[in-house]
Amino acid sequence: MTRHTQWLGAALLAGCFFAAGQAVAAPADDIAKLSGQAQSLLTAKCLGIKPDCQLEVVDKGRCGADAEKLVTSFNDVVRQENAGGDFCQSLLADVNKGVYRQVQAHQENTWWDGFLPDPRKDLPARVLAQQSARLYERPDENSQVVKDNVQWFEAFSVLDSQQVGGETWYRVVEGNVPPKKGDNYREPTDDKWIPGKRAIPWRQALVMYPTSGVNRPATLFFKDRDTLRHLTEMSAAARADEIGRLRGQAEKGQGTGEVLGVERTINSEEQEQSVFCPIIDFYPPPDSPSYGKFDIDGQSASLLEVATRIGGGDEKQDVSHAKIDIVFAMDTTESMQPFVNTVRDAMKNFAASVSGLDIRWGFIGYRDKAQYFDYLVKEYTHATVPADEFAGILGQVNVQKKCVGSREYCSDDYPEAVFQGVNAALKSKQWRPDAVKLIFLIGDAPGRSEDGLTTELLHDMMMPKAGTEELSLYAFLLKHSDLIAKNHKIARYTKEAEAQYTALSSFGSKPAFYPVNGDSEQALHEAFAAAFDQIKNELANLKHADRNTAKSGSVTELIFRQAAIRLANPNLPPDDIRAWVSDKAPEDPAVVAMVPSVVLTRTELEELLHRVDDLIAMGNKALIGEGETPPDFFELVRLNTMWTLKNPQGVEFQERFRMPSGLDRLPYYKSYVMRLSASAFKDRDTLNRMVQNMQMKRDLYNNKLNRFPDPSLWKTLGGADKEEERVVVIRLNELP
Repeated sequence: MTRHTQWLGAALLAGCFFAAGQAVAAPADDIAKLSGQAQSLLTAKCLGIKPDCQLEVVDKGRCGADAEKLVTSFNDVVRQENAGGDFCQSLLADVNKGVYRQVQAHQENTWWDGFLPDPRKDLPARVLAQQSARLYERPDENSQVVKDNVQWFEAFSVLDSQQVGGETWYRVVEGNVPPKKGDNYREPTDDKWIPGKRAIPWRQALVMYPTSGVNRPATLFFKDRDTLRHLTEMSAAARADEIGRLRGQAEKGQGTGEVLGVERTINSEEQEQSVFCPIIDFYPPPDSPSYGKFDIDGQSASLLEVATRIGGGDEKQDVSHAKIDIVFAMDTTESMQPFVNTVRDAMKNFAASVSGLDIRWGFIGYRDKAQYFDYLVKEYTHATVPADEFAGILGQVNVQKKCVGSREYCSDDYPEAVFQGVNAALKSKQWRPDAVKLIFLIGDAPGRSEDGLTTELLHDMMMPKAGTEELSLYAFLLKHSDLIAKNHKIARYTKEAEAQYTALSSFGSKPAFYPVNGDSEQALHEAFAAAFDQIKNELANLKHADRNTAKSGSVTELIFRQAAIRLANPNLPPDDIRAWVSDKAPEDPAVVAMVPSVVLTRTELEELLHRVDDLIAMGNKALIGEGETPPDFFELVRLNTMWTLKNPQGVEFQERFRMPSGLDRLPYYKSYVMRLSASAFKDRDTLNRMVQNMQMKRDLYNNKLNRFPDPSLWKTLGGADKEEERVVVIRLNELP
């Protein structure tokens, strides 16, 4: 029995139980039993101990049914015995590592298990080594060097820091230190020390991930923040002239002193490497009153100091060897009857005529929810197939025949299951994991926002759907101009469909949206032939395509978005720099140049997946609750999930509950779900949208976890390539 256990027993044996506010004597055997149960639950990390020695449930998943009752009994004893305070101080002094104790960090109460790093110290999660850095046995440059020639920007996890002679030293280890330690965790014994003057603090493992360089200027890297800030304060015309001057000189290798370099582009041999920039500093700072209020020409923006590499690249990237999957999502309701053969023949000819490329094809039909339809969504292909096999599958596609029955039975309005069809394509298992992924949407009606599916949600989920690659959509809308002129209702629905199809296809510099004349079969045939011929020519010319001159809204642009830029090689070459950039393109601040992201270990991503599963379960429980009003979602989370209560008075979810791995403290994290209030969660539609959103996030996390330790997705931040230490980049808009 440890000293701590003995003390607990003594404390309880000396005390009393309390019932209804009255002290009553407790039998010794009952108190001994209570002592053992409390110690067991503390060791199991079910309970934690507070500064006043009161116990509290920390992790409900590790507790039994009687934990709350035990806590009440124990706390009553402590309150009576701790009148002078010495009783509690003795107990706290004996708390072992591995037992949760409540401490204050970042002006908030948090639970700490006693293992390093200490959350009360303002430590970066990692540091990046600078050139010529060495690791020492002790915080003293005269001590033994345990590692020399450290790779530039190699990442080390921070355990502690120490001031020696006015200089900061970091106690570090290679590999990752999990924020949540398991039962068998042991503190590292291979720790080393690095002087702060040779290390760059990397807080919260934030990175900036560049968006596609297609049809946007390469980012300029500025020597200091003030130069870039002054540039953003110029008029748009003056800024464009100045950036043009600086870019021209930088691209010619003529240093200006203000610009350190130009964003590196990626050639075909580097496609399996990563390109992300660790974030070192922010402007405005996240804790400043001006945070979130900085803008360029009215567009919200941020300035960031990043560690990056610069240099030339190959603008003539050969993506002709890329695997390409094209899946058609098509309306197969009665209104498409006059055109289905034309569209089907055009698809067959298109698939058969594209040769010399690794393209495979798929087909998904969608209809609607009316009871006489024999399906809502149907996958005719369960794996993308070659062109000859695809032609045979298209022969099986038919539209829904005219309904026979009562008016009530056959009633149907104009919108169709467009969103459900696109969602089925997003979630489909038929995509090849390493292929460029394109959806060709074909229909003549708008979608209906049901089952939590909306244009905005589908668009957001297309961005990260396929792991590190994006997934893009090319939209064909059949417009019946004769009917539009005669029927104002059809005109209104067509306008609604145009807005939806445009939004769903907005991935390049302009929407990949193609309105098609559907007034006659001949007009339709000519329109589709022209559209497919254009795409066929683009595919045939991929080998000679230029990423900077790809036509806006073209399929070439969509392919370059996915094939030309991948995630990253951590082995940075000698042209590494620290520099300031803007997350928006200064020439056109409506264009996003860099996307804030976070790197997570497999353990951290698994923890995030568990929390998402919790939210889905609680959301579904609230949705099936009795009565018109769902149960209080916040109360369900507090009582039944692993989410830690941060502030009982918090209005928004992220104010009331703590995110795993400290994600709620990330700058730029502006989750739609996390910002919802308790009152918003009382609305069933809001709850349903939340569940749908979380289900898509769950699919994304599972996709990434299933690919572990694939080095094209999971990267090493240190010098040694250990599978368990690999990390994956998660964009902040992919977090819950």
